[in-house]
Amino acid sequence: MPDADLKSVLAKLADADLQSVMSAPPQRRRSNPIRKQRRPLAERRRVDLARKHRQLDRERAGLRRYQLWLSDRAVEGLIKQLIITGELTDEQAYDHHKLEAALTTAFERQGLVWEL
Repeated sequence: MPDADLKSVLAKLADADLQSVMSAPPQRRRSNPIRKQRRPLAERRRVDLARKHRQLDRERAGLRRYQLWLSDRAVEGLIKQLIITGELTDEQAYDHHKLEAALTTAFERQGLVWEL
């Protein structure tokens, strides 16, 4: 890659806005080289079984997981709405987990309004 292209890419990264920061995966999902060591098979099975039980418990409670693809503009608008309504602060908007929790609460509230 020529130096000019590299500089332009670095300049774009330096000008990252709120959405580009929020679109980065949370830390827990990033690869961790220390965790690359294989666990014993019995432990892996136990962990998988526990994960499956948690999933079934959530489904029995009426919860479903949806993976959504949203445009940057839509997410930025939702973040602005949450900040303006006081449900989220500027600092909390940068925390991926708090943003997901606030979005979940907003979707739940909106769905309940229309469910009645």
